[in-house]
Amino acid sequence: MSRSPSVKHQSRDMNTQNKIVGEGLGFDDVLLMPQRSSIRSRFSGEIDTSASVARGAPKIHIPIISANMDTVTGWRMSTTLALLGGFGVIHRFMNIEDQVKEVRRVKERMRVIEDHPPVIPASATIRDAQRLLRERERGYVIVFEGESFDGSFVGIATPRDFDAGEGDTLLREVMTPKERLWSVPPGTTLESAVEQMRKHRVEKTPLVADDGRLLGVYTMKDYEYYQHYPHASLDHKGRLLVGAAIGVLREDGIVYLKGYGLADREKKEPVTVETVFNWASNSKPLLGVAAMQLVERGKLDLDADVRVLVPEFPDKKEVITMRQLLCHQSGIPHYGPVIPTRRGYREPMPFLDPVNSLDKFNKTPLSHPPGTRVLYSSYACILASAVMQRAGGESCHQQIMSRIARPLGMTSLQLDMERDRQPHWAAGYMKDKSGRVVPAPESAEYWKHGAGGYKSNIRDFALWARAMLRQSLLGARAEAEMLTPQKLRDGTDTDRGLGWMVDQDGARVHHGGKQNEATSRLVLYPKRDHGMVVLTNCGHGDPGAITTAVYKALNER
Repeated sequence: MSRSPSVKHQSRDMNTQNKIVGEGLGFDDVLLMPQRSSIRSRFSGEIDTSASVARGAPKIHIPIISANMDTVTGWRMSTTLALLGGFGVIHRFMNIEDQVKEVRRVKERMRVIEDHPPVIPASATIRDAQRLLRERERGYVIVFEGESFDGSFVGIATPRDFDAGEGDTLLREVMTPKERLWSVPPGTTLESAVEQMRKHRVEKTPLVADDGRLLGVYTMKDYEYYQHYPHASLDHKGRLLVGAAIGVLREDGIVYLKGYGLADREKKEPVTVETVFNWASNSKPLLGVAAMQLVERGKLDLDADVRVLVPEFPDKKEVITMRQLLCHQSGIPHYGPVIPTRRGYREPMPFLDPVNSLDKFNKTPLSHPPGTRVLYSSYACILASAVMQRAGGESCHQQIMSRIARPLGMTSLQLDMERDRQPHWAAGYMKDKSGRVVPAPESAEYWKHGAGGYKSNIRDFALWARAMLRQSLLGARAEAEMLTPQKLRDGTDTDRGLGWMVDQDGARVHHGGKQNEATSRLVLYPKRDHGMVVLTNCGHGDPGAITTAVYKALNER
């Protein structure tokens, strides 16, 4: 027999049904559209949303930072965030040149004053200026006379001026000359400069020192950005704030190798870890180690007269030693005006023998008595190569290959011979008189031998640096002598070891290299067991700036 529900239960069920009037929604089913509210907080005057993003950097106005991901932050995202008061970190998944361009595009968007405006010689063409503005995007170029810009300028050219000529028209023919420009003196603020620009109906005004040198350029466009974006995130120079990500590893052994940029700009060939670069003067440390290996074997006396082994070198009425050659105290001059020996040779490539390479400078008198001062000299190291060759009983090159390259597995190390027979070779570049990067003239540097004749890829350059850190090429006594700063005759300290540059406290051992088509840098910190190597294929490069910046970043962690 069924039982009817009680009156109490019937009443509860009816109340529940009355409460459910339709479909039910939870928090996951509802989105409130965000929008500006006119309601003000009673504490709005006390609220501070600014935040610090890096030590020493200005604060940002809103605490929003975009992720350094390649699908999130490029120059456009960074620019937008900075204008609104936030901060963008440009990702690192690109080569270093492209990353620099991304940062520059953000920085070019606005600033209080342009203190490094785009400059170009008056002998350049409209086409050259248009190419420059595609990189700088400032809307004008400062025109100067001569080979380099020292602050003196003769006019300004803008796209409006370009309309007055063709692509090959010289800028001096279409620019607005300095005499017709309205300029402001040092100490002028942006607001005062804007008043002058409005008064004279111009969009740009140069800030000019009393001696006529350009100090910067104010523009109406920058001012308009400041008015429109009062909370923009700015650096100490009034430019948009932007970050860039890099990867740095520091452990035992080689932990990071990467190529950036182009090995051949014209062929669009990228740099890889296999690309071969000139070491330039970083060949000198190779010479130092190879020489000290002979000292260890009793085949070379560092303090003997080098003419005992190489009598072909003319008598300079002074005793010159191998030690003085390696630490740049010999008095033999560096590149410059020299007196060569001119003679014929039977060999097709006579300068594969460093003794013959001496003919390029051997009649030049000494610049000072040996041991009395330091004078960096590649010619001295060519003579040292000849001395090592005679002491070791085989060619200088064979000694370096057999005692250094092969034991370390440096398969790409080679003398800098002709380019067309060498794989992975990086084309060289330099700046011309107008500041443009152009291909460097071809030159084979093999005749310099241990002074600057070697090249390899970055992997082998790193293997060489690691071997020095691990002390795997010399005994402790020989290495200590090589890396000891050598004193002058009068006891004066120097920063030159034997083939190396050395800090007095031994904390840093280093060397640089520079030729028309290449630069290089090797820095070792033996007490901390780490180092860094850089190779570039441009004579105007500054690899030292790269190593310094990375170490500064590491030390500030």
